[in-house]
Amino acid sequence: MRNHGTKAILLDKEMFKFKQWLTFFALCFAFIPTSILADISLPKTSTQLGCEKALQPKSEEQRIDLTENDHHIYVEAIGPSGKALRLTKAQYRERTLNEDIDPDSVLILEDIDLEIDMPFVSGVILSQPLSIEGTHIQVLCEKMNIPLIYSKNAYSKFNGIDNDLYATLRTIDQAHLDLTNRSHSNRNLKSVLPKRYDRHLSDWVVSHGTNKPREIVGDKFFPLARLTRDGFTGSPEIYTYTASVYETFINTYAYKGETLRKIIQLETRDLQHKTPQATKSALARIRQAFREVQLSTGYTDIFAKLSNDTPIEGPLSIRSNNDVEDLIGAGLYASAKADSRKPRDLETAIRKVYESMFTYRAYSIRQAWGLKEENLSMPILVHRYIGHERYNGVGKIQLNQDDEPEMQLTLVVGNQTKATNPNAQAKSLNITLSLDENSQIVVEGDKIDERLTRSVKKFYSSLESHTQRHLKMMTHSPEFLEIEYVVIENKKPGELEFQLLQYKHRYSQELVFAIVTGQLRREALDEELEVADFEGKMEFYDIATALKTKPLSELSFNEIQLPRQTVRYALVLYQGRPQIITWNHSFHSEIKNKLSRSFPQVEWFHGGYIRLYNSGQKLAFERAMMESSTEVFLSLFRLHKTKRLFLKAIKNTMSEKMDFYASFSENPVPILFNMKTQQWTFSPRKF
Repeated sequence: MRNHGTKAILLDKEMFKFKQWLTFFALCFAFIPTSILADISLPKTSTQLGCEKALQPKSEEQRIDLTENDHHIYVEAIGPSGKALRLTKAQYRERTLNEDIDPDSVLILEDIDLEIDMPFVSGVILSQPLSIEGTHIQVLCEKMNIPLIYSKNAYSKFNGIDNDLYATLRTIDQAHLDLTNRSHSNRNLKSVLPKRYDRHLSDWVVSHGTNKPREIVGDKFFPLARLTRDGFTGSPEIYTYTASVYETFINTYAYKGETLRKIIQLETRDLQHKTPQATKSALARIRQAFREVQLSTGYTDIFAKLSNDTPIEGPLSIRSNNDVEDLIGAGLYASAKADSRKPRDLETAIRKVYESMFTYRAYSIRQAWGLKEENLSMPILVHRYIGHERYNGVGKIQLNQDDEPEMQLTLVVGNQTKATNPNAQAKSLNITLSLDENSQIVVEGDKIDERLTRSVKKFYSSLESHTQRHLKMMTHSPEFLEIEYVVIENKKPGELEFQLLQYKHRYSQELVFAIVTGQLRREALDEELEVADFEGKMEFYDIATALKTKPLSELSFNEIQLPRQTVRYALVLYQGRPQIITWNHSFHSEIKNKLSRSFPQVEWFHGGYIRLYNSGQKLAFERAMMESSTEVFLSLFRLHKTKRLFLKAIKNTMSEKMDFYASFSENPVPILFNMKTQQWTFSPRKF
């Protein structure tokens, strides 16, 4: 994962925390008995701790504020440092198409070319705003945690910037650029993905509605197949050429006496240790091999078989469908059009998609996530090419403040490519759909005609039950759902019809990081909460089980002692009784969200970490999470209630008579409870 800038402490945030800290101590002095205060040694102030030194930029660093004029932060992130690179629109287009922009770059652009995929970089500063929000450029930056901002006159403002300087673009709370002559870039991970899967036993052509695994059918096809199995009928007839086709292709097609698999292995061996130019040359040789390989004697003609097994007439859309593509990026690989299902047409289009796997951009993204190149595969998503549509578009579905799905659509006039790669002249409509308190569909946004109004309402209705489940009832809920679609003339005269082409679950960076690094199984993203008797009475144990947590009483202290193990806890109220639940993964925000959505009768009161302290003799409950710091600092009533409930829950669930420490805020002074003396005290020490 990327360094989120913890070393660069902003003055305003530090002063705010310091003021909160002083307020807390003032209240403590007002209410704590003097017998306790006599034992307290106040910690040093932030100045005494040396924070004033951390706040001052080093002599070789320069900071440029980006928020003085008009600006817009499209993607909030803190990227790694990269070489500052200032480009005109023409230079940007030429260097992007020639794969001549390294990932170790922070781009400062005169204007961005929306019709080409953005390269993988460390940050992007635009002098012109995006013509349409939510397109592939913004989506890719969100997926890859790339800072993306618009800052008026940025191109001229940064005239004279030395591109030998390293730049770190920061957009959390405020936007600025830190320049230094030293690099701190380090974002490569070690991944367990993609999995090595036996892909040789699968059928070659599969229709949607199948239950085959993602590794076989691909990342884009998999959720559409699940929707079809659940009764959704708003997609065109979609098929996938499975991963078995790709495996057969690289094993049976040869170039200069070597199979494609062997060529890939030889060219990518130790590639991560080579220079960017050497890497680009090796990838270019692989792409050339994909274009020129021929079927070895004695093997089945793949494309003749695909032609016979594809039951779609007319032009086809041939789209990339890699099994981790939508998890770690967007627009990584190419799509193509086949004029027919004839073997030659299919072969030309499919080779183009396969070849796109080895662009420098795609390879750089995979390397940043540490993906296993030797396990890479490429299923193909296939459907009838839809031309002459009235609108095509992208959309986002997420829960609104009433905890109900809200659909935000951008409809662009034109062919399939314009919604994801719109040009500056693209005409678009922006529409928001949701349910009111009477369950009536409400349409807001740009004015649309009656035909389109009926069509968007019907589209929302067809998806609403599915999105409810996927946003609320999954074990690991996505932050939002991302869709692509076209709007065509219906067979019924005068009516319009939505056709859903993609339905993607977008997860938090924390969750994606856990999946990629193997902290969480990829299959866990497809699991739903096991909630029985949802509205009725449930035993708390059943709720804990459904959330994949367990009561404190079941926690083995051996789990806490495991190397680098983090155990989380939450203090909750159920039917007036305090309970403590524990779990061993890091997704505390998900646990809290699921409690509020799926089990509103359970109140989350407090949460934090559990650690063994002092050679295992004391149990430490420390560091609040998911609480408002201001609320905890200033509400002594809530603090007292938390202490009382926490103690009651501990007494009910802990079998061992050991001391424990409990910290009810992120303040450096914890509140401690001694089980033997049954007394609370304040301690100046952090755990």
